[in-house]
Amino acid sequence: MKKSSFLNRPSPAQPTLNVALAGLAGLAFLTVTTHGGPLNRPAPPGPRFVFSVIASGLHRPTGIAIRDNKTLFFSEIPTPGINGANGGSNSVSRLDLRSSEITVLHSGEPEPVNLTVGRDQTLYWTCRTAGVVLEQNDDGETSVLLRGLTRPSGITVDRCENIYFTQIPTPGINGANGGFNSVNLAVG
Repeated sequence: MKKSSFLNRPSPAQPTLNVALAGLAGLAFLTVTTHGGPLNRPAPPGPRFVFSVIASGLHRPTGIAIRDNKTLFFSEIPTPGINGANGGSNSVSRLDLRSSEITVLHSGEPEPVNLTVGRDQTLYWTCRTAGVVLEQNDDGETSVLLRGLTRPSGITVDRCENIYFTQIPTPGINGANGGFNSVNLAVG
């Protein structure tokens, strides 16, 4: 499978794209953050896909995850690095794909970056500037799963419910040049 540079090489001049795939239904969802400017990119080469806007007016949507083809979770980071006590308005929300209703599930974290959903329906997300991984059960109870991390970013859950996350304390610097970014197993 050939990787597209359109999706895999974001820069300050290029939009950030996050993609969530919805199981067997073949649905794909994107969040697009344009770093303050309009999305104005030529179409990538290859097959063309048609996307419909399912939510608009969002404030810097970033993380995205899908559950059961009916529920989409996303984070919004209009005030990165600022927690709710200091005026930050970052949040993690749920979009009901049948009714288009958006519900804020959690707010106040300084930078809820990426999200994933476990097989048991638990929602997990990383909060980069707080250095934590949070979890929220189906009853809406949120708790800290891991703390004391260094800029956690990506997160995923495998079929055995193992949780993997990345720490990116030295973004853009490889190990040979002194970087110490890592992929970590949280729960095995």
